[in-house]
Amino acid sequence: MSAIAPLQGNALRNYGKIRQAARTEFARDPYASVLSIARVAGVGASCVYRHFPVPEDMVLDVYREDVEEIGDAISRMLTRDPANTFRAWGQELAVLMSRHPRLGAICEAPSARTAANETYLALVGITRGILELASRRNHLSEKLSAEDVLMLLSATWGLESGDKRKEEEASVLQVIVELVFDVSA
Repeated sequence: MSAIAPLQGNALRNYGKIRQAARTEFARDPYASVLSIARVAGVGASCVYRHFPVPEDMVLDVYREDVEEIGDAISRMLTRDPANTFRAWGQELAVLMSRHPRLGAICEAPSARTAANETYLALVGITRGILELASRRNHLSEKLSAEDVLMLLSATWGLESGDKRKEEEASVLQVIVELVFDVSA
């Protein structure tokens, strides 16, 4: 018998409702409370805490799911031009990070390190896939690691929201694309 019993019946349904409510509420308000998530899920706050004893774990759960979805979408794009795929990846990643402004602080907590590292490795893997495609097609101008390129992309994560954000993001992404990719190839 395992130490942790698998979720069954109502517990499994409630867990799914809580995850969906967290996703909805965090999209509406990145600082949504446990009470608002419980209300949307149609459960009590104690039920939310039963599944997520540390509320920040909900943020990581939603973030991890978002990364998986973006990764799947980018994987389907890997037959296209690497620079354009990378640009789409950078745009999606910037949007994702703007939806999770608490993420940096949450990831610093010792209790979140494992989940944060797993998700970071997923980001590195997606970036590496794009760079490998570009390398196979001789479209790289600089031999940078996926980690280095991800660090460059982080320049788009702290841009102020507003009218100029998209323009600034596109400008920063273009500089990165020109640095990393041989756009003339």
